[in-house]
Amino acid sequence: MKTLWTDQDGTLIKEAPIGVVTQRYCFEDVNNEYLKQFYDGEISYDELMSSTVRELIKRRATRKDLTDIFRSLTPMPGLQNLLANLNGSGLAIISGGLVDISEVHGITPHFQETHGVRLLYDEQGFLKGYISFEGTKEGKYECFENVRQRKRIAYHDVVYMGDSGNDVLIAKRIVENGGTFLFVQPEEAHEHCYKRREEQHILEMEKIATATIQTLDEALLHLD
Repeated sequence: MKTLWTDQDGTLIKEAPIGVVTQRYCFEDVNNEYLKQFYDGEISYDELMSSTVRELIKRRATRKDLTDIFRSLTPMPGLQNLLANLNGSGLAIISGGLVDISEVHGITPHFQETHGVRLLYDEQGFLKGYISFEGTKEGKYECFENVRQRKRIAYHDVVYMGDSGNDVLIAKRIVENGGTFLFVQPEEAHEHCYKRREEQHILEMEKIATATIQTLDEALLHLD
């Protein structure tokens, strides 16, 4: 049986959610500096996430406000049709982003497992921290392999959807071993999706991909 695996930000959700959150809380410029430091190798992925969450805690972010922001994010075209027709084939979401977003959008029940960053709140509903996840390409690949081996899923039964350089190790490994990698590139990328700046990774992913899809329900053709 073919199994579907997927990234979240830029794949299931059109925007880069952290960019939207930092805009709403008015520290986009500060967060862009954190992003620059991360891309330049000056801070780790966990330090990037820690810096962002720390800024949100300073601004007294609440579960309700963040949930409202997450609910306002745009699902990728074809998402609902994909979910409605998975028929038990959804295996795992593996994302360096906030998987709270997939929960808010009702995506997680369609997958056996969800791996990513989770926010933590105190009894009054104020943000107090997060559960970390190594969202680099190495971290995501390690997670993918751990789940695949534990579930005893052969590579040729893997269909993986992704959109950025953080998916490249998974993509290469899958395709080299007879699996399917679907490069998600909607017709119009969202203006806040900073991953679209990774032009060199986009070219690499296009070369690796089994297919490039613009709507998520196109993935159903590869699950037969």
